Amino acid sequence: MAKAVVAWSTAASAEEAVAQAFDKALGELATKPSLAILFSTVDYDPAKVIKSARKRIGRTPLWGGTSFTGILTPDGFISSPNGALGVMLISGIEAGAGWTPAGRNPRKNALKALKKATAKLPSPKAFLMTASPGIEERVIEAIAEAYPAVPIVGGSAADNTIEGKWQVFGYSKIYPKGVNVAALSYTGKVGVAFGGGYSPTGKSAKVTKAKGRTIYELDGRPALEVYKEWTGKSQEEVAGMNLLGASLLAPFGIEEAGFYRIVHLASGNPDGSIGAFAEVPEGTEVRLMQTSVDKLIQDVGDIAREARKDMAKVEALILSHCAGRKVAIGDRIGEVVPRIKEAIGDAPFIGFFSFGEQGYLPNQANRHCNLMLSALAIGE
Repeated sequence: MAKAVVAWSTAASAEEAVAQAFDKALGELATKPSLAILFSTVDYDPAKVIKSARKRIGRTPLWGGTSFTGILTPDGFISSPNGALGVMLISGIEAGAGWTPAGRNPRKNALKALKKATAKLPSPKAFLMTASPGIEERVIEAIAEAYPAVPIVGGSAADNTIEGKWQVFGYSKIYPKGVNVAALSYTGKVGVAFGGGYSPTGKSAKVTKAKGRTIYELDGRPALEVYKEWTGKSQEEVAGMNLLGASLLAPFGIEEAGFYRIVHLASGNPDGSIGAFAEVPEGTEVRLMQTSVDKLIQDVGDIAREARKDMAKVEALILSHCAGRKVAIGDRIGEVVPRIKEAIGDAPFIGFFSFGEQGYLPNQANRHCNLMLSALAIGE
């Protein structure tokens, strides 16, 4: 049977935080962990975090990276001026992990990480992934090439200020541009859930010009002009990085298999184009979506409940929670913790705040999205 424990720290230094969290977790687990999940804010030196963690868990597979401003645990939203660090140790499952820098060919290098993760686990039930922002689609393509129907639950590494200080954790290294993939299997049940909770407004358009993560035109018009028309927002509200906040409750959605993939809008550019946090190919129909802060909070419990829906008992829950959603929720972020507990009882859980979310759609396809929640539950 699987067993998981969660511990955290906001100690003054990386070494102290790791010692405090890991010593508590290892003491409570009392058996050798099969997998260590580790997330910290960038306030702590990530290199010191990973070095100190390795001293305590040796060659135990490790998955994780940096989280935006804090972490979620059964004790609440954990954050402090010093930083915040959380660890979940799980025993009684099969797991492997692989990591690599992205390099010039992220997809090729992601395959190398995947090969490491599955070296002793050729038939995984699910994957966990974290990657640096900008390469997520390539990592998903690599995993789908080898394991097309295996669910992915993941979140992109984040920092506190969108300055590129994020890090992906490896065996004894950190990667500002890299990927970490964990493979896991369990004789009990493994459940996943992916969703955003946004609803369509009825306003939609076809992407008529785009490249990568930049949308130039909607229905042949400058994309930013269409967005302003739809939302009634001023030029100042959508100019530059202001669009990042302006679109938190009004992003784009792409329908797929009756499911809405959410795309967070990052920047309103002088040429009338929109920079996004996910790729939006030409020919795609995008819809203006809407939600409320109350709904954002409610969604967390709904996703946790969906992940454990076939389980009589939950042993562990891992949650990737979009950083943008956290910004929109603001000081009410602690309200999501009771929602999780209502869904999974007293089971241990760990949540981190990501700059992009990866998950499994109803049509058995894995996708990279934004402003969403992705969860994995282990249980009986």
